[in-house]
Amino acid sequence: MIFFGWGNKVRDFAIDATHHLRVARSFVHIFFIFTVTGSRKFVLAELGDAGWSYRRITEADAATLFGGKAPDIDAWWRFSLWGVVGLAILGGIVRSLF
Repeated sequence: MIFFGWGNKVRDFAIDATHHLRVARSFVHIFFIFTVTGSRKFVLAELGDAGWSYRRITEADAATLFGGKAPDIDAWWRFSLWGVVGLAILGGIVRSLF
């Protein structure tokens, strides 16, 4: 039996008490072995008198808020087991060549 699914993984980064940056990636996965993720989407959440308001921002704006580098979802959610194993194998090959 193969377990598969799709959806959005969202991670919240607090800037201060009234501002949060939300980073979202859509994904399709087969169990935990193979995952394909989409591009990042950045949303700035601001707390006002009427509650939270949300607006999309660019990656450059998100990078400005975090000192030059935009935050992202964890590598496990982006690459899954195949990606982690593949990077380890590639790293071993490159290391053995030099």
